[in-house]
Amino acid sequence: MESPASQKEQWFVVGTLTKNKEIVIRDALTTDNVCCYVPLRYTIKVVKKQKQRMLVPAINGLIFVRGTQDELKDYLQSSKYQLFLRKSTFSRKQDYLTVTDRAMHDFMRVMERAEEEVKFFKPDEIQLREGDKIIVKGGMFDGVEGYVMRIAGKRNKQLVVSIPEVTIAAVTLSPEMIELKERKENDKDNLRSKDVVGDTKRLTELSKRLLFSMPDKYCVEDEYNITKNEMQRIYHRLKPMKGVIAELEGRIALALYLASKALKEDEDYATERLLAAIKKIKETSILRLFLMLYHAYFTHDSEAGDKLRLIIGSWDGKYSEAQRRFIEEFDKLFPSTY
Repeated sequence: MESPASQKEQWFVVGTLTKNKEIVIRDALTTDNVCCYVPLRYTIKVVKKQKQRMLVPAINGLIFVRGTQDELKDYLQSSKYQLFLRKSTFSRKQDYLTVTDRAMHDFMRVMERAEEEVKFFKPDEIQLREGDKIIVKGGMFDGVEGYVMRIAGKRNKQLVVSIPEVTIAAVTLSPEMIELKERKENDKDNLRSKDVVGDTKRLTELSKRLLFSMPDKYCVEDEYNITKNEMQRIYHRLKPMKGVIAELEGRIALALYLASKALKEDEDYATERLLAAIKKIKETSILRLFLMLYHAYFTHDSEAGDKLRLIIGSWDGKYSEAQRRFIEEFDKLFPSTY
């Protein structure tokens, strides 16, 4: 009895033992009304002592073919070319390699629209984590899902698109808008921070940079998008975490609050958490003053700013290091004499 899986139409990875015939095989498949795709790249070849720019297969011995498993098996067996459905060479799975429609669509978009040569990697050469996945907004790769990372030998960040267990394609990332792809709610490993203190510190630093230090020109360039993407990753990891002591909860709440302002999302939640943290921290704590300072700044609460100014004025002038940091931050946000 035929299994439902064998009757499902999908993309399969087909290998060939016939050398340098990928394009010829593609044309033969197309003539027989079989949906297929061969990724191509440009190369320079010398023909009759003249250099010519020519399209050649990007991956030797590989063709993507769409159909049902049973239909393709029958077709490949009758083909005059040496074709076979490929199984994984990077895992112990015995199933035939298939590619989702989404992954195939994104891969073809990158191959067909890249303005420079695409660099290919084997699946075991680059480690990708689901938590790093992004979606491109705007530009030639609009809607493509992939990863952003720095590849050895490349100066700029790369947009990386993966065909699981088959190949990984990387192209230089143009300054399109990048958004973090939402994770599945049941993916607890990706949703929870494994370094709360480190993530809290990093998120605070990135948020302040985006809010107060990054020049406006970066709002349309890669650095802004990469920074925003990293912040979104850390924010979603840190959000489920609760500080076991009031001071730690205050630091987490402040990091989330600043990030929510920089990202312009989840602001009500972050504000509620910040206000709750303020109530739990001792009144003598400098951290509590920092939380109050940023809340006053973003709510344009000049009265709260005046109260903080009075607190600074009540100090005897022999400031501790923590008090000095607070005064410096206060002067940046509420510049005036006191």
